[in-house]
Amino acid sequence: IIPKNDKKADITVKTPTPTITPEVFKRADWSLEILNGSGVAGVAKKTADTLEKSGYTIGTVGNSAKNITETQIFITDSKSTEDKAFFLADIKKLLGVDASISGTLADSKSTARIIVGSK
Repeated sequence: IIPKNDKKADITVKTPTPTITPEVFKRADWSLEILNGSGVAGVAKKTADTLEKSGYTIGTVGNSAKNITETQIFITDSKSTEDKAFFLADIKKLLGVDASISGTLADSKSTARIIVGSK
């Protein structure tokens, strides 16, 4: 006999953060455009330097046409869903931002474009 329990179970499901391993994810396979959308001089260069030291290939570094609050990330469709997830987790960790993928990068030869916001 199974006892009846009228209390609802408190179930919390946590989404695991992907573990980045060299066999799966290679930073050198990513070419990045870094744009400053924060309005603060030098932010794109500082971000590019951080990512380059971490192993990413940096292409264009410059200013965004508009200032934004939240950092935006655009990734080409040529990367797999798994690669995109690893990349996003890595960028969030390296830059200390709570960003998400904002859309598809279609107008560039780079793999991804990061527009750094003011937050």
